[in-house]
Amino acid sequence: MTGYTLDEITGKTPAVLASGELGREFFEKMWRQIAENGRWEGEIINRHQDGHLLPEYLSISSVHDDTGRLTNYVGIFIDISERLKAQEKIQFLAHHDYLTGLPNRALLVERAEQAITLSKRYSRQLAIMFIDLNKFKPVNDVHGHNIGDQVLCLVAERLKSAVRSSDTVCRQGGDEFVILVPECSSYIGVQNLALKLKMALKEAYVIDGLVINLGVSIGFAIYPENGDTLDELIHYADEVMYQDKKK
Repeated sequence: MTGYTLDEITGKTPAVLASGELGREFFEKMWRQIAENGRWEGEIINRHQDGHLLPEYLSISSVHDDTGRLTNYVGIFIDISERLKAQEKIQFLAHHDYLTGLPNRALLVERAEQAITLSKRYSRQLAIMFIDLNKFKPVNDVHGHNIGDQVLCLVAERLKSAVRSSDTVCRQGGDEFVILVPECSSYIGVQNLALKLKMALKEAYVIDGLVINLGVSIGFAIYPENGDTLDELIHYADEVMYQDKKK
């Protein structure tokens, strides 16, 4: 489990596994509890022989002889790497789209509420952009959902590449995406971003020799001119998007 052979580890103290990730205060508290209660258990981060971190659940107990004299300690640990990975995955999926890895609506709502609060406080503008792919359904119908899913992942990558790191690209569901632009300087700036996104998304998608072309409709709303809440802004941007789709 640690990567060491018996010959390599015999005679050495557990300090050989120390990762340096936990400070003196952690170990002082641990040994204080062992001295007071005779045992301690909890999560600890050690280091594997090859250098990677090894998260463990460790239990340490004091051992005494017949006279009550402390003779040694026994430590038992299990590798909890997989459990932690599973927890991280569950936490990630709670706030991200399973297919594209983009933030989902729950994370969008959280970030938008924070952005609206800051915009109110500092009298700033923000924008919500609603994006819908045109003629996407035939892609699934003709080529299958596997190809459709790959197209959606490419769309997600193009959207992320076209915006700032401070902007949030969210998959609303199906072939709909929402972008939160927390600081926008002007209507023209958001309009130019919409044109940039359209150009990026209209480029052909080449997958397994297939060349797929899609159209895109975009609508946007600006806070506070077009709404005070996220729902109002999304509704306004959605309406503008449908007007764009009719053109």
